[in-house]
Amino acid sequence: MKFAKTQILVLLLFLPIFSFAQVLDYIDIQLNIFEKLDNKTKPLPNAKLKISEMGEVQADDFGSYSFKYPVRPNEDPILSIALLSDVHKTLKPLDGAIVLNPAKDKMTIDFFVVNVAKVSPQFKKRIKNLENRIASLKAKEELTQGQLIALNEVLVDTIMFFENNRKRLESEMNQLKENLSSLENLTAEQKQKIEEQNAKIEFLNEKVDKLTTDLEAALEKRYLRQNEYFKNISQSLLQYLQRVKDIRDQLPHIKEYFKIKGDMQANYNSNNQKYNKAFTKLNTEYQNYIEGVERYWDNKTLAKELEAVYKYLLTGVHLRQIYPLVNELNNEIRKSRPKKAEKIANEAYPDMVVNIRKLEKDVNKILTKLRLNL
Repeated sequence: MKFAKTQILVLLLFLPIFSFAQVLDYIDIQLNIFEKLDNKTKPLPNAKLKISEMGEVQADDFGSYSFKYPVRPNEDPILSIALLSDVHKTLKPLDGAIVLNPAKDKMTIDFFVVNVAKVSPQFKKRIKNLENRIASLKAKEELTQGQLIALNEVLVDTIMFFENNRKRLESEMNQLKENLSSLENLTAEQKQKIEEQNAKIEFLNEKVDKLTTDLEAALEKRYLRQNEYFKNISQSLLQYLQRVKDIRDQLPHIKEYFKIKGDMQANYNSNNQKYNKAFTKLNTEYQNYIEGVERYWDNKTLAKELEAVYKYLLTGVHLRQIYPLVNELNNEIRKSRPKKAEKIANEAYPDMVVNIRKLEKDVNKILTKLRLNL
């Protein structure tokens, strides 16, 4: 009966944890839908939207819609929102996709749309070219969804900025022509003014096309470097975690090293060598990784958090525990003193379990933050 009661108690303790894990938290999200009109934007009232997992909704008279979105474990925090309109086209965010940040309680998302019938052929062509370039980058599968969204946003903003300037120049041109329309014969100076205005418009068209191409190339290069850094940072930290766990796990069995038969001697030496290799790689490169995060994530706070993880790993785990412990064990092994070696290992084991658990938690946390900010 006692065993049966223990089983029930364990089930009662674990069931609520499983249920709670289904939804970790909620994010309060406010959507604002704006329509681009010439050189200004205005809210798009009563816009109809389709939100993933929610279905169709409608914005209010001010083009806004607020809702709570659940954050679940082991799911990509990407929300998909489609504008239900035959007239309007979404410029940003890309594909109506939003990368959520589970660390935030509230998020405000701005949608920018255009009435396709009201935009200039030049603007329409540039947006179409941008869509094709984004599709090409997607096909390469080298950039994350968040990076593609950020790239699209920068390029859309650039195109919109130059479109506003182009419209202003065209308006000035039309006004100039209107003022001169009553004249039968234009003077050389008047003709020159029209030619200069045309040249400004042509120069602007060339400039925006070159700038968007250069921006795309620069951002793609930056994001690829960012991905490379993330890969190297995560690999080195996870590799170190595995090797330090190997050191930890051999402590309870250290007395077996002194047996003539068995694999403990080979395993012990192999684990130490693998640990040294992982530590040396990380110790050599960690400063470069911190600088890489500050540069390619453009996030000093995130770089400081990564630096704190390395500091705990290098000082708290390696310098204060692993290094002196292994030296002590090796000393007792050389002197063939199994009892002393076992005593040292048993005393060190509980603290090492706690320290590695903390390190693993810190590593997972910083890697999650780095990934969410890709």
